[in-house]
Amino acid sequence: MINPNSPNPVPRERTLIRINDVASLLGVTPSSVRDYLARIPEFPEPLRIGASLFWIKQSIEEYIDSLERAAAERSAKRRASAA
Repeated sequence: MINPNSPNPVPRERTLIRINDVASLLGVTPSSVRDYLARIPEFPEPLRIGASLFWIKQSIEEYIDSLERAAAERSAKRRASAA
């Protein structure tokens, strides 16, 4: 639904995912996801609904993209220093 009073009236579709889905996207275990929450400040914060944790799938995908960009930058720097 579009809120006409919103500064960004474009509708956004959001998919909420649980910790097992987050773990699957990252290729790790759910306990690793909990560990990331505790020690990686950049890791996306979950939404708490009752006693359950949910993540917005897009935020996890953006986090993965940021990891890929950082890895590509490190690789490019290594190649440049080796040349």
